[in-house]
Amino acid sequence: MARPRQYRRVIRESGDEAIEQRCKETKWKLIENILRKDKNNDEVTSLTRAPEGKRKRGRPKPTWRRMIETEREEEGWKSWKEVREDAVNQEKWRHITEDLCTTRCEVDR
Repeated sequence: MARPRQYRRVIRESGDEAIEQRCKETKWKLIENILRKDKNNDEVTSLTRAPEGKRKRGRPKPTWRRMIETEREEEGWKSWKEVREDAVNQEKWRHITEDLCTTRCEVDR
């Protein structure tokens, strides 16, 4: 149990951001860039499409898409259309991603 506490102390003392936060920020910057493209772009389609058909039995495997869907819902966005509208406004998007990307380590400080 000492590892998480020790991990937070090292991050706090080094002054570096947590690597999790950097990865999350980079991921949401990529999503922002994708959503600003034309609606008919293949990247936008792959991000915003709703899969069809039945899935296999059991727990679904964790995927990048499921992870961002969960983060999107936690932030309060109900659809990708809402996310796209916010991505167009760069100032609003910056504040949203700052809130989204804060880690528990920063809260502990």
